[in-house]
Amino acid sequence: MRTGSDRLAGQQANFPFGEWGWKIQFLSKDLGFVSLENFDAGAILKTTDGGKTRTRLKINDAQGNTNLEGIGFIDANRGWVGGWGPGGFTKGFTSATVDGGNNWRDANEVGLFLNRFRFFGSPVTLGYASGDTVYKYSAEPAPQPDVRPGAVRIMGRRRLLPQGRIVSTGAMSEISIDVPAGTKRLTLYAWDRFGGEVGILLDEINPKAGARIFLWDGRDANGKTTPAGPYIVRLTADDESASSPLARR
Repeated sequence: MRTGSDRLAGQQANFPFGEWGWKIQFLSKDLGFVSLENFDAGAILKTTDGGKTRTRLKINDAQGNTNLEGIGFIDANRGWVGGWGPGGFTKGFTSATVDGGNNWRDANEVGLFLNRFRFFGSPVTLGYASGDTVYKYSAEPAPQPDVRPGAVRIMGRRRLLPQGRIVSTGAMSEISIDVPAGTKRLTLYAWDRFGGEVGILLDEINPKAGARIFLWDGRDANGKTTPAGPYIVRLTADDESASSPLARR
């Protein structure tokens, strides 16, 4: 049987009750970082001795980033944290440090709602972060898009749910859907940010093919009005599905 020990014994006053670690990253057997989920205060944990002791470092950038999720360092000094930011789950902030977590700056240009980082190489030459979409990190400058007059940029259209992220500011949420020809059954399902079921918003047999707008009045499957905040909607056409985050403000 394995045994464990409380590594925070005697340090509880430095760690707010109810705060929990969300993502853990170790760069070596000794150096590691943990993002902390806290609705009111942004902070990470840092260890330099393999977890025997930990220091809580505040995210002190001007935007007041809190409610952290993703954390990613490429070396002992340079790293990023991402999450929902203050005031609920609708903003999405990112912060960066170049001194090991002691000081932070606004880094929203990197991406938003970042939940996970993965880096490759030693030293790091390639990395990815998932959030509002998927972001790529490269040690080399990214090629600039062709902005000459007449230049053509081809982008693939998302199937089923064309909008990668849906933002609703009114009583009705407009959800763009694209129904493939020959679909036998179409369903639209929703969950809240914590995975709680909102229920089936749409269920059609032999739906008409093509693009349309579905209007959601914010009520769940039982007719109860849901609160403002983030949701996940998933559209399924037979055996094909697509999901998008939806923010009701």
